[in-house]
Amino acid sequence: MKTETTLLLEPTIDDPLLAGVVEGSIDDLTQATRPAFLNNTDTPLSWGPDDWKAMDSTRADIFDLKAIERQFDPERYLSEGYIILEEINDRPGKGGLG
Repeated sequence: MKTETTLLLEPTIDDPLLAGVVEGSIDDLTQATRPAFLNNTDTPLSWGPDDWKAMDSTRADIFDLKAIERQFDPERYLSEGYIILEEINDRPGKGGLG
């Protein structure tokens, strides 16, 4: 299977079987992310364009994406399966994650 990666991990999939999975129905995934016992059927998998615009208009970044991009090595990630980031927080000391 050959994949090409662009910024971070946005693959272009050449394998028809894998592409079928990625491009297939999301009904099962939707059900799995919001099981009936949660009593909450609102899942981003069923959002429309207005829902995404509303979320985007109130979004605040918690990561310094430039710091992540500087440290990210796609070849190493693909061979080792994980990454370790030294710095990811764009707000040190303000309750961030890095």
